[in-house]
Amino acid sequence: MYENMTFENIMARCMARISASLDKREGSIMYDAVAPAAAELAVLYIELAYLLDRAFPDTETGEDLTKKCRERSVFRVAATCAVRKAILTKADGSGCNVPIGTRFSGGDLNFAVAEKITSSEYRVTAETPGAAGNEYIGTLFPIDYVPDLAAATLSDILIPGEDEESDEALRERYFASLESQAYGGNIADYKAKVELLPGVGKVKVIPVWNGDIRPAELIPPEGTESWMTSVEAADAIKAWLAKVYAAAADGKLTVGGAVRIVLVDSEWSVPSAELVAEVQEAVDPVGMKGEGVGVAPIGHVVTVAGVAGKTIDITFVLTFSEPASWSTAQTAVKAAIQSYFDGLTQTWADNDSLIVRVSQIETAILNVEGIIDIQGTTINGGTANIPLAAEEIPVLGEVTNGA
Repeated sequence: MYENMTFENIMARCMARISASLDKREGSIMYDAVAPAAAELAVLYIELAYLLDRAFPDTETGEDLTKKCRERSVFRVAATCAVRKAILTKADGSGCNVPIGTRFSGGDLNFAVAEKITSSEYRVTAETPGAAGNEYIGTLFPIDYVPDLAAATLSDILIPGEDEESDEALRERYFASLESQAYGGNIADYKAKVELLPGVGKVKVIPVWNGDIRPAELIPPEGTESWMTSVEAADAIKAWLAKVYAAAADGKLTVGGAVRIVLVDSEWSVPSAELVAEVQEAVDPVGMKGEGVGVAPIGHVVTVAGVAGKTIDITFVLTFSEPASWSTAQTAVKAAIQSYFDGLTQTWADNDSLIVRVSQIETAILNVEGIIDIQGTTINGGTANIPLAAEEIPVLGEVTNGA
């Protein structure tokens, strides 16, 4: 907007306002008197352009974008700590009793024991927030003294740690809040709230997911009440049957509030059972379903499930340029395929289902340095693309060259 407001242009305009009878050449009294003000004005216009960029969400960054998004109650998601599984054993292989809060070091991070799972398995939490807590797998070294401890290993990711939300992700959520109204348990509301929970990547919300049951089918047929009185059962069972019968007879049983949420974790992989359980607890606790204790509205019975993984085994024959070989390129090839799978999974929530395509796998592999050709590609033993089910994502299996 202010690209033309340079020092030279400002000076030219100022000099044009001064009488031609005066000396306006560079170095003259008039020129030297106006030049400092023109230089400051040029700087001011540069700052003004920068301030305009800071005033609109499509160009704002950092704290400015955070403040702008707050106007619509869209808040930047803070970094979260990874929750991992640690295996702590004695010299004989049995579980070692480790106090809660005991600290260990692994890689460049420290972890603290948060909960005992079994005699030898513990939940440990990274002390440093962010996705870095997901990376290290291997030996843990005790920072605090633990009697009888012989081996400590950091293994599974239970709840992935996440970095602070990026400007692009926050900006996307801001504009999404303008395009769809999240309110009162609609699909947009569930997506907005559940995707903000720690460890969650994307979700699919399936409303009225047991809609194959018609409410009319839940009304007891004639003769049900007399049958109930003749049934030999414990008093508790009879009491339960009576309540269900009364509710059904009064038309209080319905399927309208049944919601299914399927999620993928923030690492774009199949979520752990622990993550699914925590999301269920946050959305609609099992013991109090439909009571509005979680983020789900009163009357909504929500079932949370993790996406299923479809193992994809890949074979091909590669041609390498010197000095590359399969042994030197294998890791990069697997990383390239995994990157394609991750990108595919990131679109899972916005599609009815995914398709793993041979051509995309070959393209990803050919982008690896040192590979000049690929042929004979098969996935799961066939040459055709593999369509996945609605609640499936691809999981990389065996990768074989030269088959």
